Amino acid sequence: MTGRNGWWVGVLAVVILIYILINTLRTEGPGSGGPKQGAALPAFATPLVLSDLDGDANVATKPNQGRAGKVPACTVRGPKILNSCELAEGHPVVIGFLFTRGASCNGSFDVLQKVAVAHPDVSVAGVIVRGDRDDARKLVRKHGWTFPIGFDHDGGVANIYGIAGCPEVVPAAESPPPPLTFEALSTPELCLAWRRSYLALLDATSYPARCDTVRMRECLLDELERRDRGGFTRWLDTGARAGSDPGRYLSTDR
Repeated sequence: MTGRNGWWVGVLAVVILIYILINTLRTEGPGSGGPKQGAALPAFATPLVLSDLDGDANVATKPNQGRAGKVPACTVRGPKILNSCELAEGHPVVIGFLFTRGASCNGSFDVLQKVAVAHPDVSVAGVIVRGDRDDARKLVRKHGWTFPIGFDHDGGVANIYGIAGCPEVVPAAESPPPPLTFEALSTPELCLAWRRSYLALLDATSYPARCDTVRMRECLLDELERRDRGGFTRWLDTGARAGSDPGRYLSTDR
């Protein structure tokens, strides 16, 4: 696999794929999905969950928009505020959304934590939607999430992003994204992503979606071979299938 003509996509799009594949989570409903990749991020400013700042999110795009805000959200900044405009200044962006009532969604932010550590040039942030703020704070501290996480008290941010349920990750790029890398994943996580990607391929309902998944699977194979060429070859020699597990043949020292 090495030496093939590689394909480069933003790490942000891959975050969405890996995040869904590893956690087998999916957002459903006509109002879910967020803005398209590469589209302008809807502006918002909301209190950081661990701060002592209270209030609803500002989602105004111009002055005097009533409940949306008295001033444009982009202008509302400070050490206690998560501001989408500030996040996107010169960096690719990933914003994850989480509802505290869905414990199964917590793993999505664990993946974002790995991305934040592995890709310091990417602005990674999260938004916890509604629920009890004290519970949200406990959750952040329990998991050790260090990337900035805002609290969307009234669901205003989730509404403008079209987030109907948990989990959801919104990718955007204000500048050319960095090359794709899987180094943040352990080998078992990489193998799990490979297996889940087969299910994603079966579920793909459009040609672009199938192409994206096929390309991702190609990169997963490249990374598997790079880590353990011998084990990878043994897996292939056994008649490896599209959805089979290479994990038993690979070293798991990372």
